[in-house]
Amino acid sequence: MQVNKDAFDKFVLTNGESYPYCDVRITRQKFHCKWLMLASGAILNPVLSSSFDAETCMHLILTKTAFPLSNDASHVMDVLDKWGKKYNPIWFEDVCCLFNKWHRQGKPLCREYTFYHVLRIRIEKRLQAAVPVEAIAVKDSIFVSWHQHFVVDYVIHQDDFWRIACNSFHFVQDRIDQYHASPAEVMSSP
Repeated sequence: MQVNKDAFDKFVLTNGESYPYCDVRITRQKFHCKWLMLASGAILNPVLSSSFDAETCMHLILTKTAFPLSNDASHVMDVLDKWGKKYNPIWFEDVCCLFNKWHRQGKPLCREYTFYHVLRIRIEKRLQAAVPVEAIAVKDSIFVSWHQHFVVDYVIHQDDFWRIACNSFHFVQDRIDQYHASPAEVMSSP
């Protein structure tokens, strides 16, 4: 299935400056991305673009049956594909929905924003499950502490989503365990 050069040029002219197309390498006849997000109604399936030949990839993108994941989203998807969907399949699905939402909004995102919001989904759900509903101040305290921890950790490991994710989850779990051992300490610790 040969992709029409005029159709490709028109697509790039129309969509090339919107997210995620602006964050994917484009040559004269093709988008170069690691991951595609296939969208079929409400079902989202991330697929390695290497699973298809080049023409099929371009056809899927040009017909908007799939959209390319940005470089930062691809980095996240690498980790989630190997580890995240085994760790928590619902988190994996939520992240796919988040990527789809960002695609529909068409706004370019920085790497820190992408990492933060992907982790935030899981951390908020973890706090909901582990800390009683009436302990809103404790949840807020843990979340604020995690946010500060994330900012420092991101500066140190900004190219390693897996390490930041593991560090974040361990940090939050330590705070949850600390809360269960002594609720007053969580509120006062940094």
